[in-house]
Amino acid sequence: MSANQRSRGEQGFTLVEMMIVVVILGILAAIAIMSFRKYVQFSKTSEVYTMLGDIRAKQEGYRAEFGQYCAVHGDNLVGTPFPGPPDPKGSKTPWAAPPIAWQQLGFSVHGPVYAGYRVAAGLPGQACGGCPAEPAIWADHWWAAWGLLDLDGDGTFGTYEALHLTTDIAVIPSTGYE
Repeated sequence: MSANQRSRGEQGFTLVEMMIVVVILGILAAIAIMSFRKYVQFSKTSEVYTMLGDIRAKQEGYRAEFGQYCAVHGDNLVGTPFPGPPDPKGSKTPWAAPPIAWQQLGFSVHGPVYAGYRVAAGLPGQACGGCPAEPAIWADHWWAAWGLLDLDGDGTFGTYEALHLTTDIAVIPSTGYE
């Protein structure tokens, strides 16, 4: 038997067969990467929804005890979110010892977080400076909380807003850190 003639058991793969395998593996890898990105984005948004829900519960408990809501960042959006602006690369930020206003609210976290958080509250008739979805002046005691999050690390932040009037959390697209 010559070198060019091989028996049936000694045949290898042709270049076309190898290319087909590479294409199939590439498609599977692309699907896996997209699924992983969706999973990471889901975990980030889950954090924000959970934190805003916890802030809601703490605010209602605070009002039951003190007759008003706790103004963590004063009566408007002014102020740096705690524990700080979210990392545009998508990394978690450590939740250090919170400022006294967060401690008064009774809110704490035991680990790093993806988003930065702000909470404003006020008395009846007091303006909500910067509440995007609601009137400028409330008729009753009010609170609003925001989670600022960069889902995909592109520097575009989304704002998640929770208000005292509803159990919904609104997603307000934004173009940058405000």
